[in-house]
Amino acid sequence: MLKQSSSYLLLDASSRRIHVGLLRAGAWLSLETTHADSLTGLFTATEAVLQSSSLTLAEVDGFICCRGPGSLLGLRLAAMAITGWHGMAGGQGRVLFSYLSLEAQALSLLASGHAPGFHLCSDYRENQWNFLSVAANGATTIPCLIDRPAIEALPEPLYFIPQRQREQPTPANAQLLDYNLAALPQLIARLTLTAVPLGQPMALHEPAPTTFVKWSAERHRKPEALPHNAHPRPQTARLG
Repeated sequence: MLKQSSSYLLLDASSRRIHVGLLRAGAWLSLETTHADSLTGLFTATEAVLQSSSLTLAEVDGFICCRGPGSLLGLRLAAMAITGWHGMAGGQGRVLFSYLSLEAQALSLLASGHAPGFHLCSDYRENQWNFLSVAANGATTIPCLIDRPAIEALPEPLYFIPQRQREQPTPANAQLLDYNLAALPQLIARLTLTAVPLGQPMALHEPAPTTFVKWSAERHRKPEALPHNAHPRPQTARLG
């Protein structure tokens, strides 16, 4: 799917460690990571990557962007930045691919020499985690949600990736893992890439639909008083 001769700008702000890199022919031309906030980190890292690669945004052939799971603010900022840069550079002949953060991290671990047969998780909501498993043969599962009883019953190794600022207690059987995509290019061909039409909003990963409870005036109305003659009278027991 990726052309060997093309240069791709990768943006990943799904976790506390932002990644911005330029890929070509299955290798990094340049890679910058930062723990700065996504509002500034994305743009300073992009500027540094382009300078070190002696390229401009107009010379980039396409974009690769993480669509989640992870920090919603970071994911949205990265998607908006790509849309803006694409328009500023003329908007012709570009491609955009999106991918999932847990799969990218799993492949990076495998590429760096980690033995298969492990699990990855990150926070979703209270007592729920985003979850991906890597089988003994190296095959990865589709990311899904897992609850506390199920995650605490998993065999080790289980790795927890900090993605959001506010988190619930880490599962007791999980090891903290700093998000790191340095080795990703070695297995980039295995990464599931989804083509996204540039100029259209990129759909972010959402493992479960968000539900909202509609406010109802009826639900919050003060109960009406019953008429005087409608109140039940206490019954008196007669003695004898």
